[in-house]
Amino acid sequence: MNSPFTGKPMRLKQSLTSLTFRKEAFEVVYQYYYCEDSQEEFTDEALDTLNLERVYQQYQLKYHR
Repeated sequence: MNSPFTGKPMRLKQSLTSLTFRKEAFEVVYQYYYCEDSQEEFTDEALDTLNLERVYQQYQLKYHR
């Protein structure tokens, strides 16, 4: 993915992040694109879906669903 600010390619990065699902925080490995020049983080629809699936999996593991 290219940066919307600079047009340069961005690196795919990941970090351990707390995301909220159904009023509860879950720790997940969050993936995003990082623009070195603007120091901004971006996601696209595919990464948003992946990140949300990870939160949902944590919820299912906790509540055995």
